[in-house]
Amino acid sequence: MKNLLFLIALITSMASAQNPKEPARQKALDSLLKIDWLEYNYRELDEDHKILTSSDQFETWKAGMNFKPNEVLDYKDSLSVVLNNELKDGNAARIAILRLSYTWDRASWSVLLPATEVEAIAAKQHIKHPYNFVTNLRENPKESAANRRLIRQLKSRLKKLKLEESLKGLEASELMKLAFQYSPERLKVVDSILASQGSSRRKD
Repeated sequence: MKNLLFLIALITSMASAQNPKEPARQKALDSLLKIDWLEYNYRELDEDHKILTSSDQFETWKAGMNFKPNEVLDYKDSLSVVLNNELKDGNAARIAILRLSYTWDRASWSVLLPATEVEAIAAKQHIKHPYNFVTNLRENPKESAANRRLIRQLKSRLKKLKLEESLKGLEASELMKLAFQYSPERLKVVDSILASQGSSRRKD
């Protein structure tokens, strides 16, 4: 649930920044999106993005945010505490956190393959981070034989889902967006979250 709320907050902030009356804000957001947050020289994270902040400092920062005093935080929430205080910019922190906390499970939803298989494919391409894998495939689908094969096979897997949407003429990015939207594994996670709240996904 926290992940979904986090994404909604990011999308909302990006949408509001796209207001034509706020060109300066849009320009600032564009500059943040261009930063390679996976290679950024953080003060509070090491090269593997593990948190370096002392316990006392972390608890002080945490107390100033919307967390319960004894609440145990996961990695994404811990990044939120640290990066909001280091970067001093809500949009920068949200973008950095989204990229740093991107998982192989999430990457797998965009290509309809098991996470372990996606990670193995990325390793053969010398790609270490799931966010970079998805970005590379989405922006450079024809760059290599491996990428071309992945997109070709993705289209075949999408056909097996028998979607109402036509796949004809769709770009790689559009195919990946559909895969993410209708990924059976992602929908299982969504259903689990909704069930924990006593709700369910509407079936059309």
